[in-house]
Formats: sequence, structure tokens, C-alpha cells
Amino acid sequence: MTYFVFFAYFAILLCVGFYFSKRNQAADDFILGGRSLNYWVTALSAHASDMSAWLFMGFPAAVFAYGMGELWTAFSLVFFMFLSWQFVAPRIRVVTAKYNCLTLSSLFAVRFHPSTEARKSEPGVRLQMWSALVCIFFLIAYIASGLVGLGRMFESLFEVDYKAGVLVAASVIMIYTFLGGFIAVAWNDMLQAVFLLLMIIIVPVLAFQSLPGDFALASLFAEKESSATLYSRTFQAFGWGLGYFGLPHVINKYMSIDHVDNIRKAKYVGLTWQALALGCAALIGLLGAQLLPDIKNSELLFVEMANRLLSPVMAQVVLCAVLAAALSTLDSQVMAAASTLAEDIFDVPKHKEMWLTRGSIIAICCMATGLAWSNTSSIYSLVFYAWAGLGCSFGPLVLWSLTNRAISENTALLALLTGAGVSALWPALPFAGDIPSMIPGFFLANLVLFLGSRKEIEGAGAQNA
Repeated sequence: MTYFVFFAYFAILLCVGFYFSKRNQAADDFILGGRSLNYWVTALSAHASDMSAWLFMGFPAAVFAYGMGELWTAFSLVFFMFLSWQFVAPRIRVVTAKYNCLTLSSLFAVRFHPSTEARKSEPGVRLQMWSALVCIFFLIAYIASGLVGLGRMFESLFEVDYKAGVLVAASVIMIYTFLGGFIAVAWNDMLQAVFLLLMIIIVPVLAFQSLPGDFALASLFAEKESSATLYSRTFQAFGWGLGYFGLPHVINKYMSIDHVDNIRKAKYVGLTWQALALGCAALIGLLGAQLLPDIKNSELLFVEMANRLLSPVMAQVVLCAVLAAALSTLDSQVMAAASTLAEDIFDVPKHKEMWLTRGSIIAICCMATGLAWSNTSSIYSLVFYAWAGLGCSFGPLVLWSLTNRAISENTALLALLTGAGVSALWPALPFAGDIPSMIPGFFLANLVLFLGSRKEIEGAGAQNA
């Protein structure tokens, strides 16, 4: 019975993959669902693919250790996700449909081109190639972080080998993504979003009821020893929030909605879900500090609380929520990375693109599994490394691609490499201090784009004169 619940859950995901496998008639359908998702699927799949196992493991562990101060991260995430829905989502849907772009790399190649007339026929090949490589590099690190979380969970629950747990999780994701493509991933993410929200509400409610009758609520929200000063905590919160402008596995959900007018509805559905999920995750950290103050690995706080508060069978059902959170992010990231690999790096005939993407799914899963087997980093730090890399590299390019400013391919490429380089090297610099890599990387990449656009304007003015 211990394994039955998880096997049943895996079976449901695979059935969804089989169901949607027949709806993929062309590469456009497999990679972006034919831009046909309704606003419920778009909203919930976008937010579920954002949260990952970090919601159940990384974030509650941070709140457990440092208390209420970590809530600034949650506020920042909701605020910047609102900005992303409000300003990026409608414009990126229109622009990518106009130029028939299926990935962010293909959008950059078309948008940052010196000749507007030649954009569709002669995109910037160098920019497309380099942005694709950067995207794949950081997404593999991101996928590995989710597999690390699942491997540790399976090791804790079933006492199975860590590497075997990682391999099982990667195999399930690979199979249903291989079969159903983007639309299967989106529908699975929506179903998992509903399920994990219900489960993440149950545990803090039961934990609150189990507190002693004379427990003082004020002590629950008392500030602990801070993880950082207010100055550095503010930077940390902004660092998380800025990442939303450059996450391919979230932005491709905006690109796939059936009509741009439905984005407003999707925004409110998604933000409501996100606020509830983060609020409950924070409560798990706060209540867990009271119920399990001596836990050895705080990233397994939700797992231990569920086992303590529920019957064995119900605990397995609730713990499937951790699986849902991880898989709903992993499948979207695998799909985004595989689409980028097939669409932006290889040049094959249209009728072969779908099978090339399927082959890329297998390759991405194998590479991420190999990285996850090292099991050397905390989930929180590995997620932020990948988050910052994508945010610094892609975020500025996404924002500037939605403007009318003239920007050359060389300028865009320099900004991309600046953001990627700073985010990768910043943590190793002696003067980095408490400032996360997202802040300098995002700022410097935007500065490159601003100065480059000014140079383009001045050059055009000189030619006209």
C-alpha cells in the first residue's frame, strides 16, 4: 500500500500523455499546443510550472530557519508575477504569433535584426544559437534541482536508493512529455496545481489544530535570528522577483493561450493560486518550527509533518503533492529545453521537427539525471542559481523585445552573455557579499541594451543627416 498511491499517481500522468498524443499533428502542436489553451489551463499551468518542489521543501525550510523575514520573498514573487502577467504576457502573445515564434530564442533572432523586412527569412543565427545554449544550460540545472528534491523524498519515505528515485521520476516525466508534448504537459500541470493547492492547505490546518491549547500565537510569528540584514533581504527578494521576466517555461504558457483577451482572466486566477500556495507554505515553516524544532533536514519538514499528522495512507496522498509540485515544474522545463534544442540549434525539415523534439526530451532528461545524481547542493541554492541565470540572461531581452527600440543582434548577444556571465560568476567574487547575482546581472544586461539602442538611434540619425 505504501507504493500504491504513488504508482497510481504516475499512472494518471501517463494516461494524460497517451490521451493527448493523438492531438499532435505538427511541430507547432507538439511544441506550443497550437496556441489553443484556455485561460484556466494557462493560468494554473504557468504558476504550477513556476513553483516546483521549492514550494514544499526549499521555502518552508527557509521560513523554519529564519522566520517571518523570509515572507519578503513571497511578496516579491507575487508582485513581480503580477507585473509579468500585466505587461509581458499580452505583448509576448501578440509578437510571437505575428512572427510565428515557438521559443524565446527564435523571438530574439527575429526581433533583434537590423532589417525589419528580412526578419522572417533571415533571423539572427548567432543570437538564436547562443541564447538557446544558455537557456538549455540553466534549465538543466533547474531540472536537476527538482530531481534532487524527488530523490531525497523517495529516499526518506521508502528507503530506496537516492539515484533510483531520481531515475524513476525522470523516466515518468520523459514518457508522458515524449508522448503528449506541450499540451499534455499543460493539462497535467493544471491538474497538479489544483491537487497540490488542496494538499498544501490540509497540512497547516491540521498542524494548527495540534498545537497545545495554551499556545501563544504571537510566538508563532516572532522574529528569529535573521538570515540577513534588511538591506540584503530586500535585494534577495528583488532577486527572486526579477527572474519572472526570463523564465522560458512560464513565458511559453503566455504564448500558448487561445486569445490575448483571455490573459486578464488568467492573471487573476493564477495570482490567487500563487498567493494561497505561498501563504500555506509559509505556515508550514512557522508551524513546523513549533512541532518539529529538532528536525535534522528542514527541507523534509512537510514530509515529516504529513507523516506525523495523518494516517499512513492519507500521508501518502498528501505527499503526492510534493511530487505534483516537482513534476509540474520539471515537465515544463524539459519541454522548454527540448523545444529550444530542436527548434533553435538544429535545422531540419518541418515534418521531422516533432520527432527531433522528442529525441531532445530524452537527451535533456538524461543530462539532468546525471547532474542530479551528484546530490551536492541544497534545493534552495540550486533553484536560485538557475533562476538567476535565466532571469539575467533572458529577462532583459524579453522586456526590450516588446519595445520598438532599434537594437542590433550584436548588442542583444552582448547583453545575453553579460547577464549569463555575471549570474554564473558573481557568487564566486569576493566582493559579492549579500547581493544576489540577479541584481547586478539584470542591471548590467539592461545597461548594455540601453547603450546599444542609443548607439543605433544616433547612427540612424547620422545616416539621415
